[in-house]
Amino acid sequence: MRAIIIAAAATIIAGCAAELPVRQLARTEAAVRAADDKGAEEIPRAAAYLKMAEDSLELARAYMATDEMDKAEAALDRSRYDAEIALALAREEETRAKARQARRAVEVLRTSGEPMEPMPE
Repeated sequence: MRAIIIAAAATIIAGCAAELPVRQLARTEAAVRAADDKGAEEIPRAAAYLKMAEDSLELARAYMATDEMDKAEAALDRSRYDAEIALALAREEETRAKARQARRAVEVLRTSGEPMEPMPE
């Protein structure tokens, strides 16, 4: 009886361990997609991280295909981190572009000669 319980527990643990990279794969693919959708490939620093994320993702898939789950998990982690950095850099650039646009609009208002109304608080 004890051997059956141990065998069942080992099977459950092995099943959960195999499921982990599959869940990580989905999260990592979503992170890479988010960075790509945000335009990371158009921003040099972000594009480098996006490329590393894509490369690590492919490596993880190769490890999963050969049942090297520990290596697959490490590659997925690396890919997700790189994708998150690419996304952050893309968002930063988007924010900077909006700030530049706002500064230009303020400058146009200042040089137009028309009085500016104070901003409401």
